Amino acid sequence: PFTSHNDARLLINGCEAFPAMFAGIEAANVYVIVQFYIIHDDNLGRQLRELLERKARAGVRVYLLYDEIGSYQLPRAYRRSLAEAGVIVLPFRTSRGLRNRFQINFRNHRKIVVIDNAITYCGSQNCADPEFRVKARFAPWVDVMVRFEGPIARQNQRLFAADWMSATDENLDELLQARWRAPQ
Repeated sequence: PFTSHNDARLLINGCEAFPAMFAGIEAANVYVIVQFYIIHDDNLGRQLRELLERKARAGVRVYLLYDEIGSYQLPRAYRRSLAEAGVIVLPFRTSRGLRNRFQINFRNHRKIVVIDNAITYCGSQNCADPEFRVKARFAPWVDVMVRFEGPIARQNQRLFAADWMSATDENLDELLQARWRAPQ
């Protein structure tokens, strides 16, 4: 649905997107929800992990959802470190046994970050160092993210909550209770 009172800013490639996302996460007071198709345990992935751990230890609720196929190389130690810090980290399971036997290509390609129900980032940027994107036959490869501030963040929050419910059978309605208010 249409919303009003939104601001948008286009961020080209990770060199613009990740500093903006990390600054937004750093400023979070209540919660951060993060969803990536691909997360690598590389320089960028470690920066994300350390930031999410720091926020969780500071009392911010942090939820991380990643695609189990897209992030199949994500080490168990990476996930364990997040969980020990208080981050609720789970895979979006594409292979849920017999329950999902007809959904072979059931993957979640979303890239979403929502901060305190007010700011959201979405687009095509995975959480991987720039070298990951270098693919000569597809060059030039450009990923973009858009930073939105305003009530549109709630829509991405609802997408995340639906994906979380699909992955965990857990309802995140408490995240959806806060209402965005237009600036005075």
